[in-house]
Amino acid sequence: MAARLASAAAIGPFRGQQTAYVHAVGAAVARAIVEGDDAGTLAHALGTALLQPPWPLEPPFLGADAKLWSASEPIRSGVSALDSARSGLTGATDLVEADGGFLSAFSERPLEEFLGEFGERWHTRAVTVKAVPGCAYVTAPIEAALEVRGRLDRGRTAVRRVDVYGSLFTTEVDERAAPYLDGPDSPVSALSFSVPFNVAVALAGGEHTPRQVGERVADEGVWRLAERVSVHHDTSFTVAALNSEVPVGAMLRRVGPVVFAHAARNVGPAATLRHFPTLARFARRRSLPTDLAEAEKRMGARVTVTTTGGRTVEATVEHPSGFAGKPLTEIRAVARRKCWTGLTAAGLREATARRRADALLGLEELRSVSAAGLTGRGGAG
Repeated sequence: MAARLASAAAIGPFRGQQTAYVHAVGAAVARAIVEGDDAGTLAHALGTALLQPPWPLEPPFLGADAKLWSASEPIRSGVSALDSARSGLTGATDLVEADGGFLSAFSERPLEEFLGEFGERWHTRAVTVKAVPGCAYVTAPIEAALEVRGRLDRGRTAVRRVDVYGSLFTTEVDERAAPYLDGPDSPVSALSFSVPFNVAVALAGGEHTPRQVGERVADEGVWRLAERVSVHHDTSFTVAALNSEVPVGAMLRRVGPVVFAHAARNVGPAATLRHFPTLARFARRRSLPTDLAEAEKRMGARVTVTTTGGRTVEATVEHPSGFAGKPLTEIRAVARRKCWTGLTAAGLREATARRRADALLGLEELRSVSAAGLTGRGGAG
């Protein structure tokens, strides 16, 4: 339900991590389902949870650690909204589509059809689980860099330059993060969007996990290598991304010629004209897919490393691990690894972390759930 709302408001000021309101919706819905609330109670809870949806400002979102509140506060609001509805306080049950309501404020071109056909059209199959810590748009560069790293000579390799080619999504997030980078003092929120930093981490360490990324922030060698990384736009990756249903392809197919105005507001008139042929593919309005089981998220990239000795090693990742369109078994495996590496970075022993990750992914088989038991908070690790 949260993803459907974000899809309905996709042509607007926020997407991705800045759609903080999805956490309020998700928290209210999840709690209502687990605790057995009826549809009427949930409707009033959602109308309350979206009373004052978060509107993240970019400077603190990327330039400070305050970003963590963009998820935690909406979750608290969603959980509390259900208590409010249970006690008899009403919410505006038509808040999403009402004049002056949520979609009016959060979307330039509301796509209300994404809010229909519950129980008939399922969106959950389009889920993506990122295999590495960082923005989804830097995942392919990281995976390509790891592949290159595996093909470099064993021992120390002197790198002269690194060229990263990606979609407009990749180049845009990197440009947004750049003003907030300050070497070892950079906030994590900006680092997660930075292509040079993350590619340098992958090349230097041969891995990219929460623990290892945290250790590398203060590594001067990583920052020297990051200075040799150049990011370029490759139209073919942008076309592949936009032809995918996720993250915005399915939505852009619904807006028709409005796509040009939307692009001009987001990437500027010059870039819109430069990529006019790519955008023209979406000028014809098409219907929403009835089956998203085969939805894809192709956010590819190519990394070329040139050594001081003149050797060139290149790797391309067209469709990153765990992204929509990959086999469900692979997505679950990525989720499991992400869970246990995160718990290990938080201080748990690897065997304990693996066991708790398995328990977390098997929630439907458990009779009771304890957050402390799953995360190790308050328990023996």
